[in-house]
Amino acid sequence: MGKGWALNGLATLARLLLIGAVLSGALVNRANADLITGELSFDGTPPTAAVLFVRNPDASINQLQIDQKDRQFSQFMNAGSTGAVITFHNSDSARHNLYANSYSTGTRFDVGLIPPGKSVTLNVSWPEDSIVRVGCAIHTHMETYVANIRSAHYQVLPFKRWEAKRSGSLDDYDASAPSSDEFEEKISNELSIKLRSVPTELTHLTLLVPYFAPLNFDLAHGESKTLDVMRDGVKRGTLTIKRS
Repeated sequence: MGKGWALNGLATLARLLLIGAVLSGALVNRANADLITGELSFDGTPPTAAVLFVRNPDASINQLQIDQKDRQFSQFMNAGSTGAVITFHNSDSARHNLYANSYSTGTRFDVGLIPPGKSVTLNVSWPEDSIVRVGCAIHTHMETYVANIRSAHYQVLPFKRWEAKRSGSLDDYDASAPSSDEFEEKISNELSIKLRSVPTELTHLTLLVPYFAPLNFDLAHGESKTLDVMRDGVKRGTLTIKRS
């Protein structure tokens, strides 16, 4: 009986040590994860959207879903990695189109007409750390941007959006610009940033804004920074950011 008690005691001790190791590992992982907060503001008219991300060459975003509804794209900006599949779905009663003509990235495509209820897929094929504008040739006010990034921690910041005032029927070839009776443009000049559970060892960040050069910077645990957002040598905005 004494031998059996000893074996049981050893087994219990082993289980306790294993549980302790798991809890210790969880605490270490939690201790090595940071919170990044801040604001991005623009002095004048802001861009349509921006994306802030923590750089990680080992991470990838492989699939995106973007809808076309009420003569709008469901997001003003999205992000994927090289080779990612983007599924565009037409949820309107009218036909839509998808095209891009980006001279800076050498990206050009036109998928033709997309009937109501149908989807098309495209791949992210433009260079990393760049953005491509995707539009609709039928409704020229419609636009969305897709950034090519490698990250598991990113935030899209939409400064503009179209808000429907009332519902109405949409014909196949109605006016390309939205009617003031149907849509209203909402603009924000400042948006909040919050990135949770960012691994402490990942310290390189990038801000991508359409038609701006990438803003690359380092931010370590406990640091705070205020950075000018420049375009063509002129200060256009401010990024205030801290890490804890």
